[in-house]
Amino acid sequence: MKHSHIWTYDEIQASAENLFWDNNEEKQGLKKTIELINGDVSLKLADTVLGSSIKCDNILVDFLGKSAEGSDDVIAKNSLVRACSEAIMYAVAKCYCVNNVFDGFKESFYPYDEDIDITRNTKLLISVFNGGKAAASAVKFSKFYLIVDAAAQGQEGAKIDPIKILGFYQKFLVTLKKAILSTKVGEAGFKLGVDGMYFNANANIAESFKMIEEAIILSGANDDGRKLFQIGVNADADSGYNKDAKDPGKYEQEGQKVQFGVEAMIEYYTKMLQEHPLLSYIEDAFGQFDFSAHKALKEKLQNEFPHVNMGLRQVFKTGGFARLK
Repeated sequence: MKHSHIWTYDEIQASAENLFWDNNEEKQGLKKTIELINGDVSLKLADTVLGSSIKCDNILVDFLGKSAEGSDDVIAKNSLVRACSEAIMYAVAKCYCVNNVFDGFKESFYPYDEDIDITRNTKLLISVFNGGKAAASAVKFSKFYLIVDAAAQGQEGAKIDPIKILGFYQKFLVTLKKAILSTKVGEAGFKLGVDGMYFNANANIAESFKMIEEAIILSGANDDGRKLFQIGVNADADSGYNKDAKDPGKYEQEGQKVQFGVEAMIEYYTKMLQEHPLLSYIEDAFGQFDFSAHKALKEKLQNEFPHVNMGLRQVFKTGGFARLK
């Protein structure tokens, strides 16, 4: 399936004068964004035929890299490129499946291949808690995620209605907020950020797991034959990685005074998986460039916990891809 895009934002630009603005910077920012879309971005995408949104992303990233060199508004252009990419991503999904955007995403990102086992499934990853050293949280893990597996089957072997999933999620949010309000620090301590994540004001990792697990149970999303809601974490191991050449390859563990080697860390994650059956995703389990440790954990998961996935978000940091190559 092929389609092209024509950018027309003239109507928005014409009505900009009639809108109310909190400050002049917002008004000028919208005008500048419209000019960029109608000008440089449109020229970049002109006559481009897209089979998927990936090609468009590459064009937009190239535009950002060249246009932002030596510029003071890199963040603004980055936001513009992201917004354009997301808009086109939805458009591509709609072209693949007009009546169901979710199926459109699956078809555009994961083209059907009869020779491949059709067990692949796109899951929704929702950030719940923001912690770690960078956020000055007592909890070592930087992120706790709620994973929504829309393809999970219930006791009768049928997929769950999307409307029911939304209801389960709303119950999860209500229950989580009640748990937060019941703590000593309350909602003021678990401050909700603009990104939709709560600051992790729990005392430790165990309390964080407990709060999310109880909210999942009370949401009613899971039953004996289905794990619609699961949990993911970003271990942020790089922040506790000993880079000292005299004693390299050691990691910190929450609440421990000594540091641990790779084997001990793998056992640490193994025990965590055993204690928390809903944990199905571990991100940044080791240092950014500790590739042998990542490989060892991957083998452990494949052999003993095949349902658990791992991710390397830290590889996107400066120099990550160069080292990976």
